[in-house]
Amino acid sequence: MRDIIDNVNEWEQAGKSIALATVVKVFGSAPREMGAKMAVTSDNDIAGSVSGGCVESAVIEAAIKSLKTGLPVLLKYQIEKENAWSVGLSCGGELEVFVEPLINPSERLALNPPEIFNEVKDKISKESPCIQVTKMDGAYIGRKTIYSEIGDYLAGHQDFWVDEMIKKDSYKILEDNRAIRAIVKKEESEEDIFIEVFNPRDKLIIIGAGHIAIPLVSFAKKLGFYTTVMDARNLFANRERFQDADEIIVDWPAKALEETKLDRTTYVVLTSHDEKVDLPVIGYLAHSPIKYLGVLGSRKTHEKRVEKLLEMGIGEEKINNMHAPVGLKIGATSAEEIALSIMAEIISIKRKK
Repeated sequence: MRDIIDNVNEWEQAGKSIALATVVKVFGSAPREMGAKMAVTSDNDIAGSVSGGCVESAVIEAAIKSLKTGLPVLLKYQIEKENAWSVGLSCGGELEVFVEPLINPSERLALNPPEIFNEVKDKISKESPCIQVTKMDGAYIGRKTIYSEIGDYLAGHQDFWVDEMIKKDSYKILEDNRAIRAIVKKEESEEDIFIEVFNPRDKLIIIGAGHIAIPLVSFAKKLGFYTTVMDARNLFANRERFQDADEIIVDWPAKALEETKLDRTTYVVLTSHDEKVDLPVIGYLAHSPIKYLGVLGSRKTHEKRVEKLLEMGIGEEKINNMHAPVGLKIGATSAEEIALSIMAEIISIKRKK
């Protein structure tokens, strides 16, 4: 949703009708994962993608038709192996795309009142987590419900069985951070639902504004991370060197971290090569809920670091969770290659690979 929301806002302000297409099921490999979205206006404006192949044009036609009828539709594509590459699947399989009217200024649909989409937009803009559930079958196909990060109802159409499931599993759903197609078992029936997660943007905090940090910020920015550079030296930590950084903090990192929100979407890389910076930072982060901590330095340097961390009372389990030396082993030597290896490792952790 985040990649199309600016376009949707612009079109809404211009008074355009907008349909939304979402990938809700994939069998086989596909270039877009479940939850990928494409927005289409009645004027043929397009943002986002659901496949990148010839399915795209069929989805666009269905989206424009859905704006005319006011009805959602679940599109199913069975892909034969010989045609798989043309639609973006590498080995054939099945692709399902849900198409629905999102905004129609001339006729607001009762199926999903405007406050539902407004709630999602508000959560995304405030970098606040939420969960959206859409019914995938039955008379009420397309009906949506929005839940908070702890599973509380926020907006939309309530359903006791779905409410109970989301309340029970909200932490795991947000932690997994991926769309889910699920069946809710009721007393005498089952219901097909699609669960989407809107977590805050992943955050990368780079401690140490040296030469490796510059390409690291650029790579992270292109991959959608909110980037922060921390360094006590304003000669290094400045806007001239880090034009792509979202935030630059000139202060001792251990102190700056105390005033920074750290959560499961936070990744931290230490590039300072300075014990008086690294040790206090690692000591502080050992008790935080961050997703990833990578530390630059050779194996010998890290062995000495581990000894001092043990003396500080940092447990072996916390130390073993660090990625040091940081980055995937790709034989990197230049600053750009090292930054690439670090981001590759971060993505592998993010995607649980």
